Amino acid sequence: MDLRQWAHFTGGSAGATNLTCPKCKKRIDTLAFTVHDPSAIQAEERFTCPNCSFAFWPENALLLTLLELDGNSYFGFPFSLGGNEARNYTSIEVGKTREYNVDTLAEGYTVETITLKGAHRKDIPKSDWLPLEPLNNPFRRAMLGESVSISLAKNTSKTVSVSTNLVENPEHGINLGDEIEILYDATTSQNQSFDPPWILLLQEATFAIRRDNTVTALPLLISSFDNLLFRQLYLLLRDRGLNQEESVNKLQSFKQWKFLKRDDLAKDALDFAVGERLSDGRYAEEWAEFKQLVNTRSEIIHPTNSSSLNRPDRDEVIEQFNKIIRTMLCVFDLCWRY
Repeated sequence: MDLRQWAHFTGGSAGATNLTCPKCKKRIDTLAFTVHDPSAIQAEERFTCPNCSFAFWPENALLLTLLELDGNSYFGFPFSLGGNEARNYTSIEVGKTREYNVDTLAEGYTVETITLKGAHRKDIPKSDWLPLEPLNNPFRRAMLGESVSISLAKNTSKTVSVSTNLVENPEHGINLGDEIEILYDATTSQNQSFDPPWILLLQEATFAIRRDNTVTALPLLISSFDNLLFRQLYLLLRDRGLNQEESVNKLQSFKQWKFLKRDDLAKDALDFAVGERLSDGRYAEEWAEFKQLVNTRSEIIHPTNSSSLNRPDRDEVIEQFNKIIRTMLCVFDLCWRY
């Protein structure tokens, strides 16, 4: 089985968006936007499901999709309303650099990130595939069998370049001109959708981690959670009949000091809205873990010693990313319980 077949059997298609209808529980397909206006995906407006005609808040549909995933695999998810992840296949000769159109990119979509998933020499049985070892950028660079370096780069919103270079004294009989088959994933976003701040902050945290700029990731993630907490309560009040101004004013009424704080929402506002606090209800353990991350973030912003300036390990920050998404889903469950 070559990588083209592998891509087919592991879901290689434009496929569904990252939105799941809360009523019919079906994923919204990218093809739906060929007949439905994609600009209808707005943070302040309900979107009508093309399958069952139920109107829902788009970001709730994204959160519902996240609930289907493994709790350790949120990093790499396409965080953009109506976005998706597509598996792509291409091939290139060793020693060449080529630019490719992303074949699975649906109309009206833009490439956000690319991740190398596999590579091998063409016409070689799978049992003889050489190991693919990540290099300094594990998402886009790798070494095939200690002989061929492979690099991927996003060139434009619709194209990707692939480069392969043969090292000195290559092993396994690899030569210049040998054809290499490459598999990569691309996350995409809908050009006309409008993302709320918490999603934009998650996008920036994702980019920071991929660039190994790990110091900035946790502050972005904490801010993302704060906005999600506010918006989940805000949308719940909107769903109960309050308009925009009334919903904001109601949430502001829970502030204990000059400014509305995270604890005001996680405790009193949630207690008012759903009869349960995030801080001491069924998700108290997740809240305690989140508060530890808040302390870590505070140590980054207001360091008390030189060790606070050390760059966090990428794997550690990805785990923090996943933990914060899990806490976000606790808020989502308390507010909606789909």
